[in-house]
Amino acid sequence: MSAEPTATPAARRGPKAWIVYSFLALAIVCLAVAIFAPLPKRPARTEPTVVEPTSYFEAPQFALQERGGSEVTTSDLKGKIWIAS
Repeated sequence: MSAEPTATPAARRGPKAWIVYSFLALAIVCLAVAIFAPLPKRPARTEPTVVEPTSYFEAPQFALQERGGSEVTTSDLKGKIWIAS
């Protein structure tokens, strides 16, 4: 009767099996954290704030002729928002 050495379970799986099991355990932990971790709460929507337009300087008096032939002056645009370039 020859006594054959019995292989231990760790020896049958190979010497690097712990690396595979470690990555598997890490993947399970990451998945559990991703599923059960509370998501950051978004702030409640609020009404937009009204920002007054900035007036850098007063435009000089002018009078321009539109394509239709009518004249536009500084007083026509008073109180309205417009951009001059």
